Amino acid sequence: TVRPDITNKKYITLEKLDSQECPKVETPQFSLSRHQVGADRLSNVYYMPNFLPSAYLYEVLLPWLQSIPSCPQPTLEDCSMNSSSALYWTTLRYSQRRVMMLQSPFPPLIEAVAQALFQSGVTWKDRNRCVENEGSTSSSNHPPNHVLINEYQPSMGILPHTDGPEYQDKTATVSLGGSDVILRFTKRLLTDEIGSSSLNQENRSLDKPILELVLGGNGSLVVFEKDAYTKHLHSIKDGIFTEKIATESTNSTETSCVSLNENGVTLIERGYRISLTFRRK
Repeated sequence: TVRPDITNKKYITLEKLDSQECPKVETPQFSLSRHQVGADRLSNVYYMPNFLPSAYLYEVLLPWLQSIPSCPQPTLEDCSMNSSSALYWTTLRYSQRRVMMLQSPFPPLIEAVAQALFQSGVTWKDRNRCVENEGSTSSSNHPPNHVLINEYQPSMGILPHTDGPEYQDKTATVSLGGSDVILRFTKRLLTDEIGSSSLNQENRSLDKPILELVLGGNGSLVVFEKDAYTKHLHSIKDGIFTEKIATESTNSTETSCVSLNENGVTLIERGYRISLTFRRK
């Protein structure tokens, strides 16, 4: 286990954290055209290798996240937190991965990242638009109001999944901790395709990645939305310490801790990583 021993630390309450001033984090501007990746294979996926500044990551955010103790409750639902809850990690039974689920209002250091996303142009529309007049609607941009934080030890991954209809069809994930990993997108079997005999062998190969994207572990940002969110699964391989990806792949030259072998393959040594996945309900 890479994280420090925090078993003797007291709970940190959100009430105490909310009294602190939210720091301002300067980040680059997000651009749909400039940061789109893999458009020839999958639309609506965007990547920035260095979104959060290193000083904020390693002097402020990461030490604070690692100082938060673990939760005594066994399930994620028991540890879903809001402004009246204690702040702690919980360990998922099926994966042994520590997670933390927060809803707005966020603790100041998380709110700083949410506001950085919003100010850079990563925004969500109002799901329930107000109808002012017949044939006319008003909508505005909003910051995220939900974040799922995952702590990954070097060999840990996550099975193919979607984030589901409870949230709007956009997700923004920031990675920190220094470790690169490969995020894989695969086709999702639609409801009317389940059990269909008309699917050919190619369509049945649902575990073959449509897009592989290297997520840098030093403050990178990946955003995906629309079909990439609703019609595709995303995953990180579990149970491995080393990954390989073709050097000419989408963004393999933008990784932070890789080495190249003589066969034109990028070798990624997995390490400790924390991801913050922001969404809006």
